[in-house]
Amino acid sequence: MSQFGAFTPTGKTFLLTLNSAAPTDTAITAQDGFVGSQYMITNTSGTLFAYVSYSTTPAASNAAQALAVIPTAGTPQNVLPVPPNAQVVFSLPSGVGRALSMSGIMPSAGAVSVFVTPGEGL
Repeated sequence: MSQFGAFTPTGKTFLLTLNSAAPTDTAITAQDGFVGSQYMITNTSGTLFAYVSYSTTPAASNAAQALAVIPTAGTPQNVLPVPPNAQVVFSLPSGVGRALSMSGIMPSAGAVSVFVTPGEGL
């Protein structure tokens, strides 16, 4: 893994359409020969945080959808917060494997596009 170079995609970019009800899981996969452990997530909302959840179980199980809950004071959740109009790279624990299932939620109604790209680098 290139920890000091620019982010290099290792797979296609996937679209998550998020709103106030979490959608079913989307399988996020790297290309053959690459192990996805870093993911660039882009939130296109101009005003709202996106809360992205992930699971290592197959997308059909919708485990990531069940984890898509917005944290509140005293109630932490297993989500990755992505600020409005932001692009962030998350490194996930080693051994997660080549594919993840992802879902997410927004704090209010209205569909927002969130893009996820597997890769490596900063």
